[in-house]
Order: sequence, then structure tokens, then C-alpha cells
Amino acid sequence: MGQEKIRILIIDDEENILQVMRQALQREGYETDTVLDALKGLSILSSSEYDLVLCDIAMTRMNGIEFFREIEERLPGMADRILFMTGGILSPSIQKFLKERRVSIIEKPFDFLTLFQGVHNALQRSSGEKSFFSQD
Repeated sequence: MGQEKIRILIIDDEENILQVMRQALQREGYETDTVLDALKGLSILSSSEYDLVLCDIAMTRMNGIEFFREIEERLPGMADRILFMTGGILSPSIQKFLKERRVSIIEKPFDFLTLFQGVHNALQRSSGEKSFFSQD
């Protein structure tokens, strides 16, 4: 029997970013699903199992931090399986929030190597293995 593919949910409100990330991660052997907002992501996570969630921080309707808080409350086991992405400068309060919860983040624009390293290290972290992905 073959090994199950690692499942990743990608949440971003920019369609072009979703498509590029989905294609890149699928080429690396990951199974991916994409959604354009965090509310849809919450809905999917309530009925489907994922190994990792890649989530943008700055989105309309519900931002990544609000999404994370909902995950902590509704699905606490998923909270350590979130890798954030951002293309903007983070406020001190968001930086503090991420640091306190030891959440990994990759900054846009990123190249595929950075994406793959971030995913690999987030998967290691969520499974309890040592991560070599440094975070400021």
C-alpha cells in the first residue's frame, strides 16, 4: 500500500497566489485544497482533516489572527499546524501574538525554496520533531 499524501489547506484572498502555491506544492507531492477566505477555511476544517494550513494574515471578512483564535477555540489540535504568510508589516500586537504562540510565518513575496522549507519545518514542528526553520 502506498503512503498517504500530506494534505495542505491554503487560505488566501488572492486567487493568483492560491493557484501558484497549489501547483508548486502539488509538484512536490502534497495534496492541496484552496479557499479564498478564512470563514470557508473554518468550515472545511470542521469536516476534513489536514496536516497543515497555510494561511494569509491580511484578508477581508476574517483575518488570519481571527482565524487562528477560532481554531484555538474550536479545533485546538489544529493550532500547531498553521503556517502564516504575510506581505505586509505586522503590528507590534500581531508580532507579540505570533511570538507567544510560537507560530511560524513566511513573508511574501517568497520563492519556492522558502515555501517548501517553511512547509517542511511546520510539518516537523506539528509532529514534534526539531525544526531548523528560524523565526525572529
